[in-house]
Order: sequence, then structure tokens, then C-alpha cells
Amino acid sequence: MCIVVCHAELNAVLNKNTADVKDCTIYVAMFPCNECAKVIVQSGISEVVYASEKNAHKQEYIASRRLLEMAGIKLTSVAHY
Repeated sequence: MCIVVCHAELNAVLNKNTADVKDCTIYVAMFPCNECAKVIVQSGISEVVYASEKNAHKQEYIASRRLLEMAGIKLTSVAHY
């Protein structure tokens, strides 16, 4: 048996209840990985609110932060919300 899952960010964008998510805020438990960051940028989301950065030292999360910042997406830790 093979189970295929996707990260919460991709699931949220794919299963949205509105026509688009342009200028919306996405709330996630962990800072998005680089693959999810690409989806966030392409979807037009304007802010990411996250609870944990436990993987911040890993290259894919360093790249993710850089990509989101270059796209002008606001990044907010719940510790600062």
C-alpha cells in the first residue's frame, strides 16, 4: 500500500474555498520548505505566519526564506504576532 501526502501549504492552496488566494495570509505550524515556498509565491499569498523554525539551519529552509523574502512576502513568527 502506498500513501501519497503533500505538505499543508500545498494542500491549503489546492483546496482553497475562494477563486484565488492572492493577498491572503497562510498560517502554518512550521516554516515552509523550499518546495512549498514556490507554491506560496506562485499563488500570490502575501504573508506567512508560522509557529516553528526548527529546521532553519537546513539549506532548503535557508533557500525558502530567501525566496519568500525576494518575492516580498511578509514572514511573521507567532512569537511576534
